Amino acid sequence: MRERLFALALAALALFAGPERAAAASCTLQKIADLPVTMSGLNGTIPAQIDGQDARFFIDTGSFFSVMNPASAAKFGLKLGPLDPHLHIIGVTGEVDAHVTTAKTLTFAGMPFSGVEFLVGEHGLGSADGLLGQNVLGGPDVEYDFANGVMRLFRPKDCGSASLAYWSPDGAGVAELSILPMDAQGRRILGTATLNGVKIRIVLDSGASRSVLTVAGARRAGVRTDGPDVIQVGGGSGIGARVARSWLAPFQSFEIGGEQVKATRIRISDLDMRDADMLLGADFFLSHRIFISRTQSRVYFTYNGGPVFTLEQGPAPPQPAPAQPNQPSSQVATALGAPPAAEGESGEAPKDAGGFARRAAAEMSRHAYDAAIADDSQAIALEPTDATHYFDRGVARLLDHQPIVAMSDLDQAVKLKPDYAAALVVRGELKLASKDAAGASADFDAALRADPNAGAAIAQSYLVAGRLADADRVATAYIAAHPRNEDLTQALAVRCRARAFSGDGLEQALKDCDDAIRFRPGIGEVYGSRGLVEMRLGKTDAAVGDFNQAIRLQSRAPWALYGRGLIEARRGLKAQSDADLAAAEGQSPHIAEDARQFGLAQ
Repeated sequence: MRERLFALALAALALFAGPERAAAASCTLQKIADLPVTMSGLNGTIPAQIDGQDARFFIDTGSFFSVMNPASAAKFGLKLGPLDPHLHIIGVTGEVDAHVTTAKTLTFAGMPFSGVEFLVGEHGLGSADGLLGQNVLGGPDVEYDFANGVMRLFRPKDCGSASLAYWSPDGAGVAELSILPMDAQGRRILGTATLNGVKIRIVLDSGASRSVLTVAGARRAGVRTDGPDVIQVGGGSGIGARVARSWLAPFQSFEIGGEQVKATRIRISDLDMRDADMLLGADFFLSHRIFISRTQSRVYFTYNGGPVFTLEQGPAPPQPAPAQPNQPSSQVATALGAPPAAEGESGEAPKDAGGFARRAAAEMSRHAYDAAIADDSQAIALEPTDATHYFDRGVARLLDHQPIVAMSDLDQAVKLKPDYAAALVVRGELKLASKDAAGASADFDAALRADPNAGAAIAQSYLVAGRLADADRVATAYIAAHPRNEDLTQALAVRCRARAFSGDGLEQALKDCDDAIRFRPGIGEVYGSRGLVEMRLGKTDAAVGDFNQAIRLQSRAPWALYGRGLIEARRGLKAQSDADLAAAEGQSPHIAEDARQFGLAQ
């Protein structure tokens, strides 16, 4: 049934494709569709519709099936049915209970498709309505050009083994990777790479926000998690309830498809990937233009520039540009056949405001704030009455430490769209930081009137500003107004932490943290909050256990260190206490003063 859906989708989309243009050796590459991709953090998203209602989905090449958040299934009015009892859903952090639902119509790329199935797990998958996996994406050949904010679907004809990297007609800088055939049973994009000279199995997984290596794969490459220059960077969970620890480690070289990255740092995590050693995630997709050919069982990619793996700012050393495939372009053309011409232009340069905005979002994901500001400015010049472009530029300027001009952009966004909840929330945060409590409160109240779902973010903003009563009040209102599902995680975590600091309502705070951990087990800060609550309640053994878990999951856990240090001092363990308290003050210099204010000091 699903294979028939793919065939129908391709046939329908082909009706809207332009005329084919011949290339060398009679190879033609017909473009089926362009799909706009907007980066949300390190996740590529595309717009869609479910039964006529607007939706947004993450693009996940590593998922064998599409998944919908339980809250989104309820929002779209979809009924949940039981999963085949012989089918087990296992992710990199364990097995998960799931249901199945069917959308009468999924619309994307301007075309409707009937009877599309989604898995519905226990918890949500972030800000989108779900993810599109290989049961939807695995039909056509697909180009992933995240850096330019677009996906392109193609149908090659008579191409044999000719290179499909059409954007590089002379083959310059094109790397090529053979992958296992992507049949109905094996839809993952599996290939091989070399790490420190050791062959490893990789999966191209755009749904992973960062590339990650298994502990076993790292050891085979000669790197251990307790080795020199290896630092802990926290943990997390995906599909499945187990919490995975993570580290950032140096590697001498990583080679794939003829491209080599030297002197890099790669994330290691204790994940269960079964038949693979490494996921190449959204960081790899952002730093490369990638063509995945199901018809040839091959991947073509070229390097875009910037870091390949270490997108976050931090202690990682500067990364040199990858060494490109050193085979002369004339030999590449002779061996593989010249790349075919595709319809239209190669698409690197945005042609409209939407294109500039999407490219800016990709640049934001790579912390290239200057470039994002420039592209958002171009979008503003083309669409000066669109509030979104001002908001996007304001956020970029704020992250680039330009709060004054950021405030100007946010003011303009709200002027153009007075009920722009996201802009009101960010402007309120800026006002809080500048001690304008009344202005912040007015913005937050306006945001809540425009969008009651903004309550969790507003509660978090009050918590960060130390306004515990306001954080508690807004979080409580949000929790009361929403069904008890995964959308409550942030609000529950905020209320638990606010009460852990204030000392009020501790029994409810303990329950809040329990529920938040049940919904999202990988958030280290929540374990630290629960530890503070338990410490206040006299449950010191439980508190130490939660502090240990918070420290295990987070690279920075000042309150967990401080709380553990206080308990150690009470138990007469002076050396351990002194070390923990010093480490806490090293991470947060004012923590002792804050602890006294909260009644948590020694």
